[in-house]
Amino acid sequence: EGVALALVIVSMLVLTLTLSAVMFMTAASARDAHRSNAGQKASALAESGINNALAVLNSNYPGIVVYPGDPNLLPSRTTPYPSGTVTWSGAIESAPSGATWEDQWRITSVGNVANPTGPSASPVARRMTAIVPIVIPETVSINPSSSSLNWVYAFNDIHFDQSVIVRSPVYANRDLW
Repeated sequence: EGVALALVIVSMLVLTLTLSAVMFMTAASARDAHRSNAGQKASALAESGINNALAVLNSNYPGIVVYPGDPNLLPSRTTPYPSGTVTWSGAIESAPSGATWEDQWRITSVGNVANPTGPSASPVARRMTAIVPIVIPETVSINPSSSSLNWVYAFNDIHFDQSVIVRSPVYANRDLW
């Protein structure tokens, strides 16, 4: 008669402990999912900082500054976005030995997003670095029999085919140095 009461109390204790463990694990998984999402947002922000720096480089090369370019072109700056902020900058440095170019831009970007695990937690940050070679374009000789108008408007003979040439390095103006 007293055994049934003891078994019910022990069973309730085991069920309470099991339920508490399930609730704790569920809450921890939710916090981890939110933190992982914040990490992805911070990575996207860091990538947008790299893209901002590339846009600045693209609009300033070839420029009027002598090769390898203006070293003050990419000072540290912070850009706010709805999901967080990104701090990005760049510096000209010598290329490592074995590279086919002499100088390069080292672009650094850090994306920051508020930490969803609590207001006292430090922000979630992701850092990205990109290396952009500074390449002097090769000299092109012009065939005297080609039309000069082709070179005035296109810098080469115009051929219409269905291909696209994408150049990712930054090109410096050779005539300035």
